[in-house]
Amino acid sequence: MTDGISMTSQGEDLFLRGEGSLNARNCDEFRKQVYSLVQGGVKKVHLDLAKCSYMDSTFLGLLVGVHKKLRQFGGVGLTVYTPSASAQEHLHSMGIDRIITISGVTFPFPEIMETCTSRPTENPQDILTAHQHLMDLSAENRKRFAILAQVLDKEIQKKII
Repeated sequence: MTDGISMTSQGEDLFLRGEGSLNARNCDEFRKQVYSLVQGGVKKVHLDLAKCSYMDSTFLGLLVGVHKKLRQFGGVGLTVYTPSASAQEHLHSMGIDRIITISGVTFPFPEIMETCTSRPTENPQDILTAHQHLMDLSAENRKRFAILAQVLDKEIQKKII
């Protein structure tokens, strides 16, 4: 199993497949590509996580950000299909399952999908934004990521000065 995300768009639908370990190194290009497609008219994002073994908090926060961006541009939102037990637990532990539809039903995904380039998320603002999305979901998440948010904010302030 490879680690990463593959994607293809068809009209107003974007199909994503996440496999292996999905983390901050998958986020930079993924965010740019997905946000561009949403701004270009994608209304629904379908995400297959059947072969996902792990998701870190940066990637999870980005999923919430994608969902919010879809809604901001008049889209339906993000639906996760057939998540692995590990992926299901990650989504539940952050409270993402309260805002994003999770379906155990198999959905027909296109056969051919392009691999999204992996490049580490190095910008502390992008990492902070992803975690702020998670912090917005619950008091528990706010507590969980408070110190990280403070550290990232200080790093951002250093770069501004």
